[in-house]
Amino acid sequence: MSKNYSTYIENLKGRRYDEVLHGPSLSNSFESTDYPDPVKYGLEAMKEIDPSYSYKLFSSFRTTQNLLAQRLKLVGKAIDVRYVGAHNTETHVELYGDLELLIVLRKFKKASADVQGLGNEIVNILTAAQAYNSVDYSDQHRILVQLRKPQCNVVITPCIWVDSTLYKKSHLEINRSICEYNFESKKRKIYLPFLNMARVNSRSRKLSGSLKAIIRLLRSLMMDSENNIDLSYDDLVGLVYNMSVKELAVPKEQYLGLLPNISLHLQRVITDDEFRQTLLSPSRKEYVFGKLDKVSAIQVLKNEIDEYIADVNSSLKSLNKSIVSPLDF
Repeated sequence: MSKNYSTYIENLKGRRYDEVLHGPSLSNSFESTDYPDPVKYGLEAMKEIDPSYSYKLFSSFRTTQNLLAQRLKLVGKAIDVRYVGAHNTETHVELYGDLELLIVLRKFKKASADVQGLGNEIVNILTAAQAYNSVDYSDQHRILVQLRKPQCNVVITPCIWVDSTLYKKSHLEINRSICEYNFESKKRKIYLPFLNMARVNSRSRKLSGSLKAIIRLLRSLMMDSENNIDLSYDDLVGLVYNMSVKELAVPKEQYLGLLPNISLHLQRVITDDEFRQTLLSPSRKEYVFGKLDKVSAIQVLKNEIDEYIADVNSSLKSLNKSIVSPLDF
């Protein structure tokens, strides 16, 4: 086998470590089944984490949220706070990680300067509080905050609202865009996070959960890989979302069997420039990659998937099964 799956499983347990239980929070079937390690790893990685952990994380971060709102109000900055990302689509792979918070400036005079000022103000507030292990804004894009209890990382993105004509007519926040800035690269990004999340949730329901399951597994493989794979969470979601429903429609017992379809899809993304450059986000309003050169990163991900497929097939051979066989778990 190409990988040490004992290490992969230990990494997975570490991401799901419950500080209260003093042990990993795993499914009952993880311990009760005797599948080979590559299979157990994949099947467990695809499972949704108990929602109660998200509630605990939201609750524990409420103090920080309130602190920021109060202190920013004192300096004349009115904000809105929204949670986005993996927790909102149940595709997080850590009990207490993957939380992303938008701090949205309601009013501004010069957008870029005011957003940068907001980011610096947030850093000053959190640093002065001395209640966090670290507060890092070194990339001048997103603020990485390491909480002490539970010990985990939270991402805070300072940004502004962008109200489209559709939002102004509907007044539905799902149609509302945000604009965030990367001051290091001198770029900005306008996108619809709420519509993106809603469409991921909707499609996964139609597919009985397979879309989210495969996103969790790919995220786990990326985290555990010895190779750096320069793809963001949004990149990965965009890649998988652009597969056809037919390619993702399998029973729960055959979720692992989706990986060959993923590999074929990534091969097309790698070799077909026009297809890759015109891939759209779930909202269908922004490009996943556009002209960004992500081919090498996608190739590394495909290599990881192909190696994993080979290892699963090899480990299941003695059971007269393969990666596309139905597997109870």
